[in-house]
Amino acid sequence: MNLTNTMCHSHLLWMLSQTKEFEQAIFKYSASSPAYQYEGVAGYIETIVTFEIRDLEKFSNLYNQYNKLPNRDIWYYNICKQADIR
Repeated sequence: MNLTNTMCHSHLLWMLSQTKEFEQAIFKYSASSPAYQYEGVAGYIETIVTFEIRDLEKFSNLYNQYNKLPNRDIWYYNICKQADIR
């Protein structure tokens, strides 16, 4: 099953960091380059992602876990700081 979704780039990065769950839920994915031009206006960095889903239930759980994280902005800031992209 394929799913194409417009999502926040930090959401994708977080999903990729959950390696075991990501592997169990997804065969492969492709993503566009992050659209930084709307970062301050829209409140997120838009990325278009296509997932080839292995297990829909595991994918749904992984995708929705991000919205329950406390301090998501701090997590993303630390990622950016380590990558020196800010």
